Amino acid sequence: MGLLQFSLLALSVFSGVQQGLAKSAEEWRDRVIYQVLTDRFAVNDTSNPECQKGSSKYCGGTWKGIQSKLDYIQEMGFNAIWLSPIDKNVEGTYGEDGESYHGYWNSDFTRLNEHWGSEDDLIDLINDMHNRDMWVMFDALANSMAIPGPPDNITYSNLHPFNSSEYFHPFCWIDYASTNNTEIQDCWAGDDEIILADLNLESKQVSNYLNEHIHDVVRRYGIDGIRVDAIKQMNPNFFPDYLNSAGVFSVGEMFSYNPDIACSVRNQIDSITTYPIRQGIEFAFNNTGAAFQYLQQIDMQFQQACSGQDMSIVANFLENHDLPRYPYITDDESQNKGAIVFLLLHTGIPIIYYGQEQHLTGGAGTSDNREALWNYGYNNSSPIYQLIRTVIALRKQAMHDNKNWTTTNHQYLNNELRYSFVQKGDVLGVYSNFESNSDKVAYDVGSNFEEGTVVREVLSNTTATVGSSGTLQVTITTGMPQVYYPEASLTSFGKFLGTPTSIYSSSASYPTSSLSESLSSTASSTSSSSSASPTTFASVTTHHRTYTSGSSTFTVDTKSTAYSTGKHSSRESKGSSMKPLLSAFYPECILNSQLSRLYLENITYN
Repeated sequence: MGLLQFSLLALSVFSGVQQGLAKSAEEWRDRVIYQVLTDRFAVNDTSNPECQKGSSKYCGGTWKGIQSKLDYIQEMGFNAIWLSPIDKNVEGTYGEDGESYHGYWNSDFTRLNEHWGSEDDLIDLINDMHNRDMWVMFDALANSMAIPGPPDNITYSNLHPFNSSEYFHPFCWIDYASTNNTEIQDCWAGDDEIILADLNLESKQVSNYLNEHIHDVVRRYGIDGIRVDAIKQMNPNFFPDYLNSAGVFSVGEMFSYNPDIACSVRNQIDSITTYPIRQGIEFAFNNTGAAFQYLQQIDMQFQQACSGQDMSIVANFLENHDLPRYPYITDDESQNKGAIVFLLLHTGIPIIYYGQEQHLTGGAGTSDNREALWNYGYNNSSPIYQLIRTVIALRKQAMHDNKNWTTTNHQYLNNELRYSFVQKGDVLGVYSNFESNSDKVAYDVGSNFEEGTVVREVLSNTTATVGSSGTLQVTITTGMPQVYYPEASLTSFGKFLGTPTSIYSSSASYPTSSLSESLSSTASSTSSSSSASPTTFASVTTHHRTYTSGSSTFTVDTKSTAYSTGKHSSRESKGSSMKPLLSAFYPECILNSQLSRLYLENITYN
């Protein structure tokens, strides 16, 4: 949900970083992403600062903390990390909204969030990741900026660089239930404490700056992909130039459980987060009533709505920073494990939210689902950590054996209320929503394997032989998922298990200074020093870039637009991004009391 603008005088790729720019959608489809909430993931020492469950304050997580736990992430098999927004946020505490620990209340596109460290720290983290062949995804915010409430006392003077009302749509509260796209795209989110002022993306002055901004950020930091926040609330005409300026793989947060709405922007952006699939997984493994028939139904509707689009690059998830953790919905171990395995093997790019591997249970409040992971430890022997490690390794094995595995669509072989058999290439998943205390249940699975094939169930490490017509006899024990793969192809399975490479970059490697090519603006500048300062760009000579739109001009002082983690001399601006949870897309048969509690109440999130 937010990106940063750095000095236009210091553009180029890092020296010595083993990575290339412009990672494509085709390259990203082979990646597995771990989502980190920077403030709550790790600190770079043994202090373990106090951070109670439900806290809405900064707790102390840092970029160095993330770097110190790269072994922990990499051993699970993840080869990409989605980071919290890195730009400067508002300071102060605002009622129940609390502080901007999540990173989504951006007030300054020109500065880093100093709560998480220096620019050296950020660059060290990215260098280390790239040396391990781990890619980095930045959370990009282009829709709004945060302002303190109440709405009848709005001031723009502390926003950078959009410090005037002319850069924003006129104030109106957003109605998420509205069917008027213009209202959804132009009105503002938030509450009386914290407001997200909606940027006027139709303005060339605004869009040109944001295009230049994302272009520069990607190249300064060597970013491999971006996740664009709140795209449902943005004019889709903005995306082509913005994403072309970024020049890397893009995932849009399309917060809708309606497949038609969710897919409505697929022609403008590489990928979207799959809220419809996420809902199907939740309902199925939680045994709501529609169960696995609904999962298949919503999946097919989603594919039809996105017809003609590449489904192998959609971003699948079960948990994220805006939703209740799945163990809060159902704390049954088998149901949770089944949902995670299904997610990791489904068609698309899987995303695991930090803490899922330690079975964090979360709670009813948004901040309950953003707990400090250091309160629970980083146990790489925990059951779900090892489950994730094994399934990611199998995913990599399947991709190694079949270069078309990621683009091969999954097939539902059979679905009933309590079970589902799904095959994707040579990977056969046997899923159920039986609870952990359930009895054994036997099934004959009509697979796509040839008769006589010896297959291994990789989670229990047992083998079976496929019978006539591809039938495989399976017994579900205590509701646990099962995953089968041809035994003959698993002789070197161990090499696909995640292994830390333990590469540590001790100092940041900065680019030399060079003026960026103008994207869609006129620019004039004078020369600057040959390299950026390690911690601040305060010494950069002032330059001005002037954008022209009709009779209006928009001038940016690029001394201000250099990133800095130093203290700002002027008063900090503040804002909010509280938004009601969007209405879900349900069949009537599953609107039971639990779903009503979780989805029909006005749950809010930051």
